[in-house]
Amino acid sequence: MPIPTLPGKVRFDEAEFRTITDALGCTDDRQRAAALGVSESTYSRLVSGEIEPGERVIRAFLARFPQIDPRRVFRYDPNATAR
Repeated sequence: MPIPTLPGKVRFDEAEFRTITDALGCTDDRQRAAALGVSESTYSRLVSGEIEPGERVIRAFLARFPQIDPRRVFRYDPNATAR
């Protein structure tokens, strides 16, 4: 089932994601990217804010970290303008 589209943007909180993955033993961005099911270059673009996380990234997070509230890492900003 697709995630509904809302106006605004979803922000990726890299600092919070790094805290979570550090606690699980990830030591570099390659491992963090793999945890989200993306390439290192896509992960870099997520961190920089160049792209926003899509449904596939959010679903990968939910599958990999079911015990963690996704709102800690993916923050919805209704006032941001979508590209």
